[in-house]
Amino acid sequence: MDFRHIAGETTRSIAFLSRLPVSDGMFGPTPWKIGAAAGVFPLAGIAIALPAALLAALLGWLDIPSALAALLTLAAMVLVTGALHEDGLADCADAFGAGGALSRMLDILKDSRIGAYGTLAMIFSIGLRGVALTVLIAVGPPLATALTLLSAAALSRGLMVWHWRRLPPARSDGVSAGAGRPAREAAHMALAIGGIAGLGLPIFQTGFVAALAAVLLAVLATELWTRYVDKKLAGQTGDTIGAAQQIAETIFLVSLVSAL
Repeated sequence: MDFRHIAGETTRSIAFLSRLPVSDGMFGPTPWKIGAAAGVFPLAGIAIALPAALLAALLGWLDIPSALAALLTLAAMVLVTGALHEDGLADCADAFGAGGALSRMLDILKDSRIGAYGTLAMIFSIGLRGVALTVLIAVGPPLATALTLLSAAALSRGLMVWHWRRLPPARSDGVSAGAGRPAREAAHMALAIGGIAGLGLPIFQTGFVAALAAVLLAVLATELWTRYVDKKLAGQTGDTIGAAQQIAETIFLVSLVSAL
């Protein structure tokens, strides 16, 4: 895989995972194989998180109150992604919270409305990440905070691909089924890039030991989530994949600040 191919797949992945504008010329006449591009999702995650990371660094440099800076940073992240992964987390919370037969849970996952469980999941996700970002911005320095945010974006998308690869599609007509499961090589590549970013980028703020512990806890949380989803649905959906990203990112950030 040469640099030009990686750059092209990363750019197309950015278009798929966010609302950042990408030229139509990046997509050829043949259907794009999303699953085959999953190996570069962590790189796309870094690009997607870059505006929010730079904003966090700027607000930290301007000495804006850390809680306000954290909320503005989260808002920037959601605006760029279109709340793609947050939506998956909310749908999963509603489906698994309601329970019942497999068909009922799959129907709830397809429902665009949000219920009490989904609302609570969003509150906890935003709240935990908001508190973690508040601490990171307060501790600083600004550039180190930005690098930590980029590491969370990369690692969580690498673990998202792992969840996607581990389970078959729960629905034959779902988004993840149409995208195709990532190949083993793509999953390994995503894990490698995400792991390197998760270990290497936060060390300027938290040190290597804290970064290692946070990565391991994020991996454990993703594994537990994958097993839970397998038990409930016997497969993954686009929503469970998005929820995996949210869970990994939240656990990673909370673990990092717990070590400070």
